[in-house]
Amino acid sequence: MRRPWRGRSADGAGTPTLDLSITIEDTAKSAALFGATDANLRAVRAAFDVRVAARDGSIHLAGDPDGIRKAADAIGYMQSLLRTRVTLTDEDVEEAIVQGGNHVKTTGDSDVELFGSSTRVHPKSPGQAAYIDAIFANDATFCLGPAGSGKTYLAVAVGLSMLKSKLIERLVLARPAVEAGEKLGYLPGDLQAKVNPYLRPLFDA
Repeated sequence: MRRPWRGRSADGAGTPTLDLSITIEDTAKSAALFGATDANLRAVRAAFDVRVAARDGSIHLAGDPDGIRKAADAIGYMQSLLRTRVTLTDEDVEEAIVQGGNHVKTTGDSDVELFGSSTRVHPKSPGQAAYIDAIFANDATFCLGPAGSGKTYLAVAVGLSMLKSKLIERLVLARPAVEAGEKLGYLPGDLQAKVNPYLRPLFDA
């Protein structure tokens, strides 16, 4: 379990620094997760240039956003292996670091890779670029804007990118059950038939 971003600051060069806490799923396997003399955590720290500390049943990461996301993916991968194992090999840790290094991220101009470097979604404004960066940097992102500004499309693009790269297992589509002029009660059919048009923008994206 990843807890929400707890802090945000900037170093002298203006690079954002973030803190993230990851709950240890099985504290009985903490020693296996950390490795002998914390070798596994030190390997993650060296690979992604982040600060790593373990305390109070959690692993705390600090550093630049991209490094933290990759380190969190690597630790998540190791925890997933320990659900069915009692220890981790050096090869497992190396594979976890590779998986973390494959974390989908925006490119320098905030493009989103969908099916490889040949297929990308390009933000068309600084606001869209900031929106994409916010989705990758936070557990929850709220976006306000006029119709047609790309809110839904970009969110789906980022979700699809993560799904295709196996960083997530599923996408959950949800909209508030509040009418905004649609008059859902007057749509024909059962509940599913009423909801389908309401979710159509997400399906189309």
